[in-house]
Amino acid sequence: MNYLAIDVGGTFIKYAVITDDCMIAEKNKILSPQDSFDEFIDLLAGIYKEVSKSYILEGIALSMPGIIDSKKGFMYTGGSLRYINNVNIVEILQNKTGLPVTVENDAKCAAVAELWKGALKDCENAIVIVCGTAVGGAVIRNREVGCGKHFMAGEFSY
Repeated sequence: MNYLAIDVGGTFIKYAVITDDCMIAEKNKILSPQDSFDEFIDLLAGIYKEVSKSYILEGIALSMPGIIDSKKGFMYTGGSLRYINNVNIVEILQNKTGLPVTVENDAKCAAVAELWKGALKDCENAIVIVCGTAVGGAVIRNREVGCGKHFMAGEFSY
């Protein structure tokens, strides 16, 4: 099985086709739109359409900046992408692609990846700091990435 992993940043959108054994089959990056939510969604849908010409995809995983309720797929903010506010990004992309979509804050995604396959796989408690267009962070306690009451736990930029 293949999955489309998309890491949205303030400068670039990086994406890859990831196999179920966690191998990267293909990867690329493009500039992040700076002006419009519609342009942003069209770009994500375009990435999906292009990749799905070569791969059968089972789902899409989004890593994005901002304050995100990942259980509902709802983005309260988009971090440095100011045009993303109060939208259900999961619902919108599922309607555009027909695939299951998940979303999580980018720093929390980095923390999960480090716990699973990276430098933190033997750690119980840690802090992850992500430096890009902005600064993000995540707090790991008892091998769990915390989101906090308002989905901002560990977010140093807020």
